[in-house]
Amino acid sequence: WNDWNEEVQESTKDILYHDKDHESPSACLRHCSSEYGWDLRALAKALDFDIYHSIRMVNWMRREVATNRQAMGDDALMQHLKRPFEGGAKPDFLADDNLLHPYLADD
Repeated sequence: WNDWNEEVQESTKDILYHDKDHESPSACLRHCSSEYGWDLRALAKALDFDIYHSIRMVNWMRREVATNRQAMGDDALMQHLKRPFEGGAKPDFLADDNLLHPYLADD
């Protein structure tokens, strides 16, 4: 019971570089905010995400990065990922249950 409130330490993949691991989801979110200028926690709070919205968003981002990585540089790819959320929009894909399945193996 002593570790009930401790965060589970599971590595997670970077948003733009799927071959790069972060020590935890929290570390990945901090990196995304500091390195890419996108605070995903603030976005999730502003759009009132539940766990399913978060899962769908991560899997959508993973798919979009894999699909567009060769054609776009980092800046263009980040703009592509941010675009559906401009103006506080809650994109339709956040209701797509197909995005509840991990895009990356072991994710």
